Amino acid sequence: MGLGNQHRSEGVVQSGTIQIDFTARGHGPALLLFHEGDEWPGLAEALAMHFRVITPKPPLASCESEFLERLGVLVDGLGLAQPGMVLVGCSGNFVEVARQEMDRLSAIEVITASGSREDIVALVERLAASVTPGR
Repeated sequence: MGLGNQHRSEGVVQSGTIQIDFTARGHGPALLLFHEGDEWPGLAEALAMHFRVITPKPPLASCESEFLERLGVLVDGLGLAQPGMVLVGCSGNFVEVARQEMDRLSAIEVITASGSREDIVALVERLAASVTPGR
């Protein structure tokens, strides 16, 4: 997967007492990537070939309500219009909370197991068909 020279930047978004550090890479429709651990090495870089991948730095949240609040800070604070979301290794509770926010998201992909190159390619293809080209 020739990753070449991808645009990568670090940033901070803040609302009230919530501050979220994040990394953004790539260009294209916005895609939020939440992950626990490193089960899919190279995933962010592969996605960044097609999307603007925004990865909040851990810890993401300690409970569902905090996750929902932090998701809102990211989407609103970055001015994202219907971003897609990929949840890697996140608890089922966070997945259910994210699904409740489908009016703010264009797609959600949930990944629980380690992935191969073929899995990453299939993920990119599914997302490309459903993620809204926004900011």
